Amino acid sequence: AREGLEPRMLGPSQRAFFCGDAKKLSQVISSPFGFGAAFEGHVLLFALELRHAERLLSADGFNASSWTTGPSKRTGRTLLADIALGRCHTAQYPLQEVLASARSGQGGAVPMVATLEAEYRAGADSVYFPRSGIIALLSPNRALPMFLAEYRQQRVGHSSS
Repeated sequence: AREGLEPRMLGPSQRAFFCGDAKKLSQVISSPFGFGAAFEGHVLLFALELRHAERLLSADGFNASSWTTGPSKRTGRTLLADIALGRCHTAQYPLQEVLASARSGQGGAVPMVATLEAEYRAGADSVYFPRSGIIALLSPNRALPMFLAEYRQQRVGHSSS
């Protein structure tokens, strides 16, 4: 059951972006255990849009005041994953609250903090943060890595004169 979500927004499974350390991403894509091998005991933060995944990876991504500002990297890597949402709750609090209490993380992976643990105890498998476009997957085993992509950002339609 997708509690508090419009069914057309998210289905039972969802493709989402995950950014992290290049070594960890390689470990995830090459392991038969996927995310579970690299991020055991962590909550994984997946983004519906690449720019939101990049924000989590930025040096100041865990700073609540920087969530909507600041440039992203010009090149990067991301994993595109299929995530099984299971019982998904819609958060009634901002993602910044979770990030501030985490204080540490590895890109899109954070420790299980009290607010997310309360969601887990209430039966949630995942938590959706609609204002941030982020889904917190409470068990890394609910994610299946599909593709590892390297990309370079460039401006389109910008003439140099």
